[in-house]
Amino acid sequence: VFYSSQIFFTGAYHALKAKTLDMMVLVAVAIGTGWLYSVAATFWINGDVFYEASAFLASFVLLGHWFEMRARGGANDAIRALLDLAPPMAVLVLSDGQEVELPTAEVVVGDLLLIRPGAKVPVDAVVDEGESSVDESMVTGESLPVSKHSGDTLIGATINKQGTLRARATAIGSDSALAQIVKLVQEAQNSKAP
Repeated sequence: VFYSSQIFFTGAYHALKAKTLDMMVLVAVAIGTGWLYSVAATFWINGDVFYEASAFLASFVLLGHWFEMRARGGANDAIRALLDLAPPMAVLVLSDGQEVELPTAEVVVGDLLLIRPGAKVPVDAVVDEGESSVDESMVTGESLPVSKHSGDTLIGATINKQGTLRARATAIGSDSALAQIVKLVQEAQNSKAP
């Protein structure tokens, strides 16, 4: 009982040391009390024993703890999948009209990007010239591609469907819509109800 419940007793110790009461304290008190009373009932006093209740409680709460960790692992996989949506490379149009491929991480706000048909939009941007339809389903859930013209905004990691676009980068790195989504998922995963 105590070996399998070590996580609860360690957590309870740290919570009491920090002068807080949490679920770890509650579970440790329940398991410890049931086991100590059962030992006393076995050797010194007359009464029922609750060894199996302590073992069942430890097993039941450990199973719940395992489910929670598994769900968090799934959320971490979802965050990784979101981060993998952004393309690793972007095509930059230089002032003399030449096209240069560079890592998406090196794009700066104001750079003019070339987005060919079938390519992912590397960063959040505004269309400078060109017309196309863009698949924004990964962000909006909209199943139909959205028509884009000069002056329209593009969200990073969405897919350009048909026409070639030239777009100016407006948000990069942690300021991008994709990074904000990842941040919200991480905050939701790590937050606890008051």
